[in-house]
Amino acid sequence: MKKHLILIFIFFCFFSRQQVYAQNFNLAIYPTIIRIDSLPDSTILQPITIENLADNDINLKIIFRPFSASSADNGQLQYEPENTSSESFLKKHVYLLAQNKKISEFTLGALKHKKLQLSVNIPSDQQSLDYYFSVLFIGQNGPNSSQSIVGQAGGIGMNVILSIGQKGITTGKIDDFSTPSFLNYGPVQFSLLLENTSSHYIEPTGSIKISDMFGQNIGKVELLPQTILSNSSRYLVDNRQNSLKNNTISGTHGFAIWPQKYLFGFYTASLTISLSQGTPPLEKTVHFLAVPIFPLTLLLLGLIVLIGIYLRVRKRRIK
Repeated sequence: MKKHLILIFIFFCFFSRQQVYAQNFNLAIYPTIIRIDSLPDSTILQPITIENLADNDINLKIIFRPFSASSADNGQLQYEPENTSSESFLKKHVYLLAQNKKISEFTLGALKHKKLQLSVNIPSDQQSLDYYFSVLFIGQNGPNSSQSIVGQAGGIGMNVILSIGQKGITTGKIDDFSTPSFLNYGPVQFSLLLENTSSHYIEPTGSIKISDMFGQNIGKVELLPQTILSNSSRYLVDNRQNSLKNNTISGTHGFAIWPQKYLFGFYTASLTISLSQGTPPLEKTVHFLAVPIFPLTLLLLGLIVLIGIYLRVRKRRIK
C-alpha cells in the first residue's frame, strides 16, 4: 500500500543541527542536509555524527527512504511509495559504516555520540540521475518505521541530495510572479513560483528591484537560495527569512517580502533570477499602486474641518 508521509519543512537553507525531544529521546545529528555531486564509477564517504543527549541508552535502527517534492510547492517533502527504482538503488549502493563496517542498527549510549560514514557506491554504468533520500534513525521501541515521521517521537533523520553524472541543460520557468495590484500600506508580498524543468536539482539566485513612478530604484529584495528538486516547483522567499515560520504575512506558502511600510504612488517590481551559472536569467515585471487610504481620509477630514472653521469665522467677520 502506498504510504506518502510528510517530512519536515526544509527550504534547503543551511542548518547546523537538528534535535528531537520526545519521551526518552533527545537526539542531535550533524549535518542535517548533505548535497553530493558525483560521476559514475566512484565511492563517496560522508561523515555523520549523531548524539544522544538523554540520560538513557537508545537502540536505533537505520532506514533509507527516498522522497520527492510535495504538490504544495512550498518546500515540503513526501516519502515515495515503497518498491520504487530509487529504493532499489539505495538498497544496492547506499549504506552506513561504523569503523569501516556496514551497520543497520546500533546502540547509542547515554550522553554519548557516534561517528558514522555515509557510503555511496556509484557503478560505472550508472546513468545521469538525481536521487533524493532520507537517512532515518528510528528507535527500536518507538513507533513502526513505516509510519514514523522525522521529528516525531522515536527517531531523527537527515536528508541527502545525490546528483550523479554530468548535468544537462538547466531549464525552468517562472510560473507565478505577482503581488496585489492595489495596496493601502506595506510590507509588500510577492508570490514567486519557480518551476525546475531540468533533470537535476537547482539552487537559483536572484532579486527583485522596486522602482517608483519616476523610474528611480528605491528598493531591492534579495532572494534566499533554495534547492528546487528536479521536475518540481517551489515558492521562493527572500533572504531575510530562514523558514516559513519567519514569514510574517500569512499564506499557504512562502513569499518574498519588501519590508517598506509607508507607500504612495505607482510602483514597478522587476524580477531577475538565474537558474545556474552560464544560463540566461529569467525576467518578469509586475506593477502595483499604493494609496494610504486611512491617512488620506484623516487628512481630508481635517481639511474639511479647517475649511468649515475658516468659513464660519469669515462669515462672522463679514457680519
